[in-house]
Amino acid sequence: MIKAIIIDDDRAARTELKQLLRAHYADHIYMAGEADTAGEGLALLMRLHPQLVFLDVELPDTTGIDLLNNVIQPSNETNAKVVIYTAHQRYIIDALRASAFDFLQKPIDPAELHTVVKRAIMPAGIRPIATNTPNMPLDNLLLPENRYVSLRLPDICCFEYNARQRNWTALADTFPDPVRLRKGVNADDLLALAPQFVQVSRSAIVNLHYLQELDNARCRFFPPFDRITHITVSRTYRDQVQQALQQ
Repeated sequence: MIKAIIIDDDRAARTELKQLLRAHYADHIYMAGEADTAGEGLALLMRLHPQLVFLDVELPDTTGIDLLNNVIQPSNETNAKVVIYTAHQRYIIDALRASAFDFLQKPIDPAELHTVVKRAIMPAGIRPIATNTPNMPLDNLLLPENRYVSLRLPDICCFEYNARQRNWTALADTFPDPVRLRKGVNADDLLALAPQFVQVSRSAIVNLHYLQELDNARCRFFPPFDRITHITVSRTYRDQVQQALQQ
């Protein structure tokens, strides 16, 4: 669980953000406190030591950018990841210059919040997931009725073969159910999509960016895929998977 706080004098905006976090990320983020001013927010930082801070720019006593530049960044005893969030897009450059962890614009787009949260909960040391992987090769592998699905390679934890339906499926954190691929797609087609995909058995291909470790032969994944516990590595592929994990 990641401890988070909100520093924002807009009560309605705070409520919206809290509701989104509680509705979709309650298993990963604990909302520990909120503040109306920079002074109150700094007191929360020192007392609660959160890992994640949602910081508004226009505060009554100073700006969020000044707070980040002059107070949080110089000491940052908590190693907090600070997300600048504001209704004004003109602050993006200032946020980047202040080395903010990320930027979120009001009103909050749930898809943008998902991207921020996914980055924030990623454990330290995990390899960053590329976000510029083209979608077209994957779009060509989807069933015709699934072509409308906005499925991105970086969001996929693994592919599994469904022997009963005789096709591969994709497990992604953006969809609660597996997304079916068209018949005729084989393991070689999926492995060719990106180098982070590695075969672990005849019926499973995993994304190394999400693979935390092998517990005996069982794959353990980083959040938000830690709920997937049924995928195992067969003897045929064990050595190459171990080697890939060590690279």
